[in-house]
Amino acid sequence: MTEARDSVGTTPAADLLAELTHDDWADLQFAYNYGTIEPARGSVEDAAFRHFDAYARAEAERVEAAGEVDEAWAAAHAGEPEPDLEIEPF
Repeated sequence: MTEARDSVGTTPAADLLAELTHDDWADLQFAYNYGTIEPARGSVEDAAFRHFDAYARAEAERVEAAGEVDEAWAAAHAGEPEPDLEIEPF
């Protein structure tokens, strides 16, 4: 993995991430999850870590929203008997 810069010195993240192999992604996921590296600003590692951060934020928001839906459903059905989920044999 190398640091790539365009003519004005910026690092186009999409270009950097497009060059990563499956093994590169696996290594970066390990480094991200266990904090084994601190990526340099503008590096491919930095772009990948920002990608992982965005995914983690979106996933946390999704889980929070699902919890709110579950709580709303439970409140709307408070006091109702639990459904009989026992499966009868043939």
